[in-house]
Parts: sequence; structure tokens; C-alpha cells
Amino acid sequence: MFEKDCKRNFRMSNSKFRRLLRHHKLTREISENIMYLYALGQPMIVINSLKAASELLDQRANIYSDRPRQIVAHEILCGGLVSVFMAYGDLLVFTLSSEVSGLNFLIPSWRRMRRAQHEALTKVAVLDYHSTFSKEATVLASSILNNPTALNQYFKRSSTSAIMSILYDYPTLEDEHDQTVTEINVFLDRMSASAAPGAHLVELLPWMIYIPERYAHMPYIAYFKCLLKENPRFARWKREGLEHFRQHTAMFNRCLNTVCDDIVS
Repeated sequence: MFEKDCKRNFRMSNSKFRRLLRHHKLTREISENIMYLYALGQPMIVINSLKAASELLDQRANIYSDRPRQIVAHEILCGGLVSVFMAYGDLLVFTLSSEVSGLNFLIPSWRRMRRAQHEALTKVAVLDYHSTFSKEATVLASSILNNPTALNQYFKRSSTSAIMSILYDYPTLEDEHDQTVTEINVFLDRMSASAAPGAHLVELLPWMIYIPERYAHMPYIAYFKCLLKENPRFARWKREGLEHFRQHTAMFNRCLNTVCDDIVS
């Protein structure tokens, strides 16, 4: 019965179901609501009952609410500036990022980022976006009437166009293949892939963040780089993450600078 419910309700593959089944049998044997595990230098807490999860994560959310550290997705690929990955609280973090992202800057706290976002998305502020939503709704309805078979593309274009218009005063998109939108979608895909559990070993072994992305950064090996055609590579995940961070930063700065130029002119 347990197997049928899991596969039907959660659409689990056989491998995922086997892992869940092992965990289910383990919780039956231990008969504890909370388990503490310590593996590879990482502490882990496993909540085995709905009652314990509700008490800790819902009723006491102000105490235990937080997010796990995302080294590749947040600190390297996003430079620590994406609020959905930020740790909960008021802490202002100073990052010496020559080792991590190539820059030195202050990372604002989650609460400060949320306060800034809230000012632009209050019930009163969204009234200013009525004309944008009306235009997008008209274009969406017209597209559906002309060709109702491509609903996914139409809704994707409409939501993307509305967001770009509100954030960057972007003109209405005729399709979802705009260059800037394509670059943003690439950024989102990379961020999602990096945040997937098990995507990078550094999430389990945080000390790996100090591994240089190239051998040339190590003094006792740099002596031999003249014998090679190019600088030897080492931490590929870090090197590519830093390069993608620079590319995405330049893309978002380009959108922001366009708005600044329009305001000045």
C-alpha cells in the first residue's frame, strides 16, 4: 500500500522509492520523531513525523526558519545577491570575494532585501502596474484566440514580458525569443541546476571552496606552466561558476544602465 501511494501520488522512480523505503523502515525501527546525523563534516537533522515537522517548522518558524547554504548556486554563481538563497535574519555579511567571486562587496541581509522588494510590490504599488497587466492580458487573449495549441509559450511570454516591463521598463515582447530574455532563462536554468541536491560535492565538503580553479594559482606549480600550452585547470565547477557570474552580472547591469539612462534623459 505504501509503495502504491508513493508511486501514484509523487510519481517516484524505482530508485527514489527504494531510498524512501529504506528511510521509512529505519524510522520504524528507531521510533524517534527527530534524528541527528553527522556525516562528512555536515550536521543533518531528519524529522520523521508530521507532528514534529508542524511544531518546529510551522508553529516555531520564527526560531528554526532558515535556508541551507548553497555554495555554488548562491555564493559563486549569484555572488550572494539572490534573496531566495539568503539565510533568514538581519545579518549584514562582508565577503572577501577575491577567492570566491572576484569582487569585494557587502552582501545585504535577507530582511533588508525583502524590505526593498516589498516597497515595490505592496497593494498600493501594484496599482501602478495596471496598464502593463491590461496590455499583456490583451495580447495573451489575442494569441490564444489565433492559435490555442501553444498555451505554454503564450503564458511564458506574457509573464516574462510583464516582469521585464515592471523591472526594466522593457517594451512588450512579441515572442519569448528576445535576446535578453533568453540570457535570463539561461541564468535561471544554471541556478536551478546548481541548486539541485547532489549537483556538486562542495556542498557536502565546504572546504573545497578554497581549491583554486587553476593550478597556476599555486606557487609551486606555476613554475611549470611554461611547459604547458595553457594554464592547467583544476576546479572546473568553480572556474565555470565565476565566469558565468561575470557574464550574468554584465547582462543585468546592462538592463539596469538602460533604465538609468532613460531616467537621466
